[in-house]
Formats: sequence, C-alpha cells, structure tokens
Amino acid sequence: MKKILGILSIFLVALIAVSFAGCIDDSGNVTNNTTNNTTNNSTGINPPLEFEFDESMVIADPMPEGFEHIATQSVMANEEVSGITDELPGTAGYYAYDGSNVYLTVYECDDADAAQGYINQMKQETARLQGEVSSVTVNEHDAALLKTKSVIGTEISIIAWTRGNLLVVVDGPAGYDAIKTLADASGL
Repeated sequence: MKKILGILSIFLVALIAVSFAGCIDDSGNVTNNTTNNTTNNSTGINPPLEFEFDESMVIADPMPEGFEHIATQSVMANEEVSGITDELPGTAGYYAYDGSNVYLTVYECDDADAAQGYINQMKQETARLQGEVSSVTVNEHDAALLKTKSVIGTEISIIAWTRGNLLVVVDGPAGYDAIKTLADASGL
C-alpha cells in the first residue's frame, strides 16, 4: 500500500509544472517558441488534428522497446496536475519501464489559447516549487522539460507540449531517457 501511495504521490508531484511548448507553422517550419516570443507561438496556431480525441491517443504504437502498457483511464487535470484547478478532461496511459512508471496523458482544451493558459498555470506552480525548466524537441515541437523532486526525494522528469487544443504531458520517475522515448513514440 505504501508503494502505491508513493507512486501516486510521485505522479501527482510530477505533474506540477509544465512550460511552454511549440508547434510547426503552416509552411512546415519549426517556430521559435520561447516564452518571450508572443508573435510566433504554437498556441496561436490551431493546426488541424489528424486524430480523434480518445484513449488510443495515449497508446504508443509501435510500443518502444522495454515499455509495457499497463492501463488507460480517463482523468481530470484538477486531480492530476498541480496548478490547474479547472476540470479539464484527459486520458492517461500508464506504462512500466525498467521497474519504474511512465505516464502519457493528453488533456483536451477548448482551444490552443486555453492550452497555453494551462501551461502558464503549471509554469507558475513550478516556479513556486523551484523546479528546473529547460527545452527539448518532441516530434518537431518545442517542448518543456521539467525536473522536480517528489515528496520522497525521487527526481521526476516531465516533458510537456501543446498540439493544437491538446496539452500533452509525459512524466514519471523513470528518468529523462525513458520519458523522452515515450514522448517521441506518442506521435503527438
């Protein structure tokens, strides 16, 4: 029971903060998406999505080597992500990797601006908790890489980005390489 509570605590703490992410502009060029770039960011672009919002979005196909899909369930961001108080619906995929957990969660926002707003809320919470924020690229999107500590001291890596009106979060105590592998395998 303590192990499950510890894992759940890690998951909740891990989802505390996410930074600004990017997309590709209409010409196919990667946009410059820094938090100081107010004229050319992914949240100002709502590209057509090639998929329906459903649980299949959180199932990596093909499955990356070493990963095992454990479960998929509906979640609410206000119960899963610190800094978000709205009842934002999402779907979470739970994965096992090398004896640890990795989570791929997609939240459906009203529009790209709303997704940006949620990321800003999460960034503020990360700053309050003194989390480490940097940038990575996931599927040609600029994404935020956050590193935080769980309540038991385990380092949690979080990669998050927007895709149109979607907020995508990949996190867990499995380490950066595992988180990045699943983020890339998401296809989002």
